[in-house]
Amino acid sequence: MTIAVGMVCTDGVLVCADTRQTVEGECVWEDSKMTKGTSAPFGDYVMAGCGNTSYIYMAFDKIGRALRNPRNSGLDFSEIVEREVAKIHKHIKACNDPKSLPWLELIIGIQKPGDSPRLWHVENTGAVVPVYDKIFMGSGRPIAVAFARIVLTQRLPLRLARLAAFFFMYQAKESGYGTGGDTQVCYLPRPNSMGEWDDKVIAEQVEKMMRLSLLEARNSAMTAERFDEEFKDAFQELLAIRMAACQKPPPKD
Repeated sequence: MTIAVGMVCTDGVLVCADTRQTVEGECVWEDSKMTKGTSAPFGDYVMAGCGNTSYIYMAFDKIGRALRNPRNSGLDFSEIVEREVAKIHKHIKACNDPKSLPWLELIIGIQKPGDSPRLWHVENTGAVVPVYDKIFMGSGRPIAVAFARIVLTQRLPLRLARLAAFFFMYQAKESGYGTGGDTQVCYLPRPNSMGEWDDKVIAEQVEKMMRLSLLEARNSAMTAERFDEEFKDAFQELLAIRMAACQKPPPKD
């Protein structure tokens, strides 16, 4: 199970995913569901996967090698991805029920040399469609979508989109089946900044501000002075998190 998020930002694209791996809801461990790379014809790319772990890694390998193959330089990016995913579908159907679809979805960010970063979604059917705003996938998707509806009112710069994504990821991991672990995130046009983050502290402070806005602002038992103190304390904690996030260097791979 997974929660993965892709966001088109004002200055790039963001892709992130949790690290919880499960097998039939029982065997649990932490591992990456993302990969990144560079190819001469297609530039930098990052992928996040959802579904069967074996299919995810198979897709990472096949698509990555196809993008790095100079023979494919004249092909369209989506055409290459569709072809490689079709091979995976064919392999899976040959080994399983021919009528079944493989459990495999991908979010792919790519930046060709000289172009702006773009975001793509590989659906479970194998269709490759462009994403112009945001995309969520995995068992935590309904929860993340619900919070995104509240928070995302416009396209954000990467530095703010990261904080929003951390909040969505944390809420999904707290409530979604089979989701958890750290949050792994990568940006384009800065693919080397991929690393793992603990999103709990950010989410807890956002929740505190939400409680103040939803409940305490309408609580007649709370004095105006007390509410003012609570709001200022919460704001200072959020400000400290912001400053720490801005000053902290990107984590190493």
